[in-house]
Amino acid sequence: MIEIKKFENVDAQKVSKLIIDIFKETNKDISKKGLKFFLGQHSPQILIEKWNNTYAILALDENKLVGVGRAKKNGWITHCFVDKNYRRKRIGKMIMIKLEKWLIEKNAKEINLNSSPFALVFYKKLGYKPISNLKYEHDIPMYVMKKTF
Repeated sequence: MIEIKKFENVDAQKVSKLIIDIFKETNKDISKKGLKFFLGQHSPQILIEKWNNTYAILALDENKLVGVGRAKKNGWITHCFVDKNYRRKRIGKMIMIKLEKWLIEKNAKEINLNSSPFALVFYKKLGYKPISNLKYEHDIPMYVMKKTF
């Protein structure tokens, strides 16, 4: 059974590793510049510095980290990553529902996120609509998506 818990500083090392591993797996064609930027934004120290004033959650299977999600008070979901061995088991959806619920409690009328090409179909199934064509930020391909309530 999957347990959801809040991110704590002691989780930073394993969260960093999970996010980076999944990013590399799902963005095989990323440029060196894009990869370097992403890695720099997801070191354990950066997570500790930036994640404590946001809503960051972990999905655990018997204490094994299998997913992570993060939302900011400004209405943006910035992270939803699920270990490849746990995909298609509704864990990503569970994470997104928790993040959306938190944002709605913070009075969000719409939720925004940047989707990789890999995750585009997943977010569309959850009701997000692309509001941009494929674009590159820091050499990382993404679609800006929105869901309105």
